[in-house]
Amino acid sequence: MARNKKSKRPNLPQETLERARAELRGDTYVGMEDSTEPAPSAVTAAAKAKPSAASVQLNRVKRAAAQSVRRIPTIEDLLTEYRYVLRDLRNLAVLAGILLVTIVVLSFVLGRIVG
Repeated sequence: MARNKKSKRPNLPQETLERARAELRGDTYVGMEDSTEPAPSAVTAAAKAKPSAASVQLNRVKRAAAQSVRRIPTIEDLLTEYRYVLRDLRNLAVLAGILLVTIVVLSFVLGRIVG
C-alpha cells in the first residue's frame, strides 16, 4: 500500500524550481553553479545591501550569455526542421487506411465464403 505524501512540495531541487519560475516570468535565471561568487549564506549583510560594480557587470554578462544560448524556435523553423516527420505521418496514415480497407473487404469476402 502506498504512503501518502506529507507535503505538497514537488520533489525537485530548489535551483530547478527557481529557474522554472524565472522562465515563467520571462526573466533569465543565473544559477549558483555558474557563479564564482560565494554562496548566499556566506555573504554578509553589508555585501547584500550594495553589490559591487564587478558583480553587477558579471550578472549582466551572464544574463546576456544565457539569453543568447536559449532560442525558442518559430513555427516555420520547426516545420522546415521536422518536415520528414510530417511526410512519415502521412505515409503511415495512408498505410493504415489501406490496411483498414483490406480488413473490411476480407471480412465481407470471408463472411460470404464461410456463411
